[in-house]
Amino acid sequence: MPTRPAPLALCTLAAAVALLALPACGGGRNREQGFAAVSTWVPPLKQSVYLRSIQDRDPSGNLGRFFGAGVTKDQIDESNAFASRCSKFFKPVVVEASGEFDESFTASTSVGASLAVPVYGMKGGGGYGSNGEVRVHYTLTRVMRAEVDADGLDRCCAADAKQCGGTYIAEFYQGSGEVYQFMGEEAAFKGGASHSGVGGDLEYKNGSAWKKVNRIDNAYFAFKTARIAAGAGDSNQNVCSGDWASSPPTSLDGQYFVGTSRPAASKQASRQDALLDGRRQTMQFIASQLKEANVQVSKNLDEVFATESAVAASSEGLARMVKDRCWKDGNVPGPTTRYESTVLLFFPNSEIANAAKAVAAALKASGALSADDAAAVDAGAGRAGGK
Repeated sequence: MPTRPAPLALCTLAAAVALLALPACGGGRNREQGFAAVSTWVPPLKQSVYLRSIQDRDPSGNLGRFFGAGVTKDQIDESNAFASRCSKFFKPVVVEASGEFDESFTASTSVGASLAVPVYGMKGGGGYGSNGEVRVHYTLTRVMRAEVDADGLDRCCAADAKQCGGTYIAEFYQGSGEVYQFMGEEAAFKGGASHSGVGGDLEYKNGSAWKKVNRIDNAYFAFKTARIAAGAGDSNQNVCSGDWASSPPTSLDGQYFVGTSRPAASKQASRQDALLDGRRQTMQFIASQLKEANVQVSKNLDEVFATESAVAASSEGLARMVKDRCWKDGNVPGPTTRYESTVLLFFPNSEIANAAKAVAAALKASGALSADDAAAVDAGAGRAGGK
């Protein structure tokens, strides 16, 4: 299993579940590689992906529903989304997906209540879980994405802004797995002390204790939101003014990805890690486009493109096509100074074919793809890019 989950490709139209996500994160790197040690492990947060209150096999009726501007993060739940006359411009497309991921999703207060997990402010506003985070360990099987009639949606929203909220439900993720609540450090639970109210199954991983609170049984269990920015394109000068880290903008001209770093010993190292995370998401998106174009290869492209070695091998070729637009840098509290970074990247639709060819060449050179598979990707790149 990768050490940092691979996000779902936009897993055509949105998040998961991505994404979907990128190798298990946490303490996979040592100080010499630029990352300081941490006392407890928590999985990386999958941006704009929310746990569902009800799992089912067909959520298509909720795809393309909008959230009003007044809906806050702790209220992001399907029950608070609305359909409008503009929702008809979203059509569901189901993409087969694969991969095993260990990530953090956001849970609304209502979802937390249904799981008996206290979220939002349970620790006085600090610590894992106090802002809605829950750990989800899952195997991804399908992604249902909203295919957008961009021109129709643009006209509809322009004609009556009340018909369109600031964000909409863009993807649903199907799979199987478990949902966990963070309990604290492993040592606290193995030291013989009693802990009231701690029932159920406990799991220990990388020094952290987790309580299993729900199972996912081959159902759509999470959704991803996207922000309305029809017609904005990459020329939009205001993409950095909003809350792009938790609600990435959308564009008719390409895809936005949010890359996040692990705690690092220097700002330079944290920024480099954030760029690699964003490029990994880009590669997952490229893999999804190749699958939709029915490019046939002997290996699972979702899995091949999600590995850390594949991202490292392809990073140089992608750098000129995937451009950083906005940055947020900060310090991680602790006894030693550590840094974390978040970056907003833009990947133009016009570069999909070129990027697919560049990735195929890099992975062929590194031995991750055979010559025949690389040739198949190269031949199908034009179809994937719509050229």
